[in-house]
Amino acid sequence: MIVEARTYDIAVGQVGDYVANYALHGLPVSLRHGLALAGYFGVEAGNLHQVVHYWKHDSLADRESRRALRDADPAWRAYQAGARGRVLRQEVRLFETHDVVPPFAVAGAADPHAFVEECVTLTEPGDTAAFEAEFARRLLPRMAAAGARLVCSMRGLTGMTGEVVHLWYWEGMAARDRAQAALAADRSWQRAQRETQGLTRAHARRFLRPLAISPLR
Repeated sequence: MIVEARTYDIAVGQVGDYVANYALHGLPVSLRHGLALAGYFGVEAGNLHQVVHYWKHDSLADRESRRALRDADPAWRAYQAGARGRVLRQEVRLFETHDVVPPFAVAGAADPHAFVEECVTLTEPGDTAAFEAEFARRLLPRMAAAGARLVCSMRGLTGMTGEVVHLWYWEGMAARDRAQAALAADRSWQRAQRETQGLTRAHARRFLRPLAISPLR
C-alpha cells in the first residue's frame, strides 16, 4: 500500500473555516473519485495552525489516475477557488507500508481525548530493513503489551533517505502515560532500545488530534 501524508499550513484564525469548507465541498469530490481518506487531523503538539491528512492508495499509478480524475472535475475546481488564500504552504510525503500490522485497521473509539502520535525515525544509511526487522521482532511486542496500538508502519519513498514512520493511536494522554511507565519498567524493552540505537540517527514526533471528518478517531 502507498500512503500519502499531506501537511498544510493554514493562515492563523482560518483553520476552522478551512476544514469546514473542505468537509462540505472538497472531501466529497475526492471520495467520489475513489480517493481513500485514512485520517484527518489538527496538530496538538508540533507546528500549530496545520492540518494533516493521510490517504491510502493501491499504488503510485492508482494515486495518479484518481487524482487526475478528481482534478478534472468542475466541482473540485470550484472548491479550490473557494479555498484560495487560506493555505500558506503544502508538504506532501509518500510512503510504502511495512505491514507488521494491517495498515489503518485501527478505527479508534471516537473518544474526544483520543490522538495519534506520529513518530519519525531516521535510520542509518543501509540500515532501514534491519531496523524494521528489529522493530517488528523486539520493540513492537513490548509496546503492544504495554497498551500501545500501532495504526501503521511505513518507510519513506520521498523526503529523507531512511525515514520510517509509525502512527500510534492513544485514547488519551493518560493512556500514553501508563504505557510509557510500563515500558520504563520493562528491562526487555530497555535492552532492545539500547541494542537498536546504532541503527538510527534521529527521531521526531508530533501529536495529532482527529477532526470530525477523520475515519480514524
